[in-house]
Amino acid sequence: MAANLLFRQLFEKESSTYTYLLADLSHADKPAVLVDPVDKTADRDLTLIKELGLKLIYAMNTHVHADHVTGTGVIKSKMPGVKSVISKASQAKADHVVESGDKYILVTYTWRCVLLLVILWDA
Repeated sequence: MAANLLFRQLFEKESSTYTYLLADLSHADKPAVLVDPVDKTADRDLTLIKELGLKLIYAMNTHVHADHVTGTGVIKSKMPGVKSVISKASQAKADHVVESGDKYILVTYTWRCVLLLVILWDA
């Protein structure tokens, strides 16, 4: 089953940001989710999605990003059917606001939202 899950790690050099593309290749529509898209690489990501014959369902942000501008708005403007996803804890707006423990199904695969706590120590 794992062989039917596409996983691509993409990189945006200026902000040192990783974006992840996941898709269910076992389904005829090849539904996909793009995690942490960057505005400057939205066209690159959409081109890759088109070349792979995927149907982008969600553009998900793991958190509010201080290091770059999210590409979710750009992607939604170019692909109006795409839904945005973000954590409720971020207090940001999105089509779907998720909390720890929520589950989303991408046809064959399910992902579970996990709330991560990052502690920063002051020197």
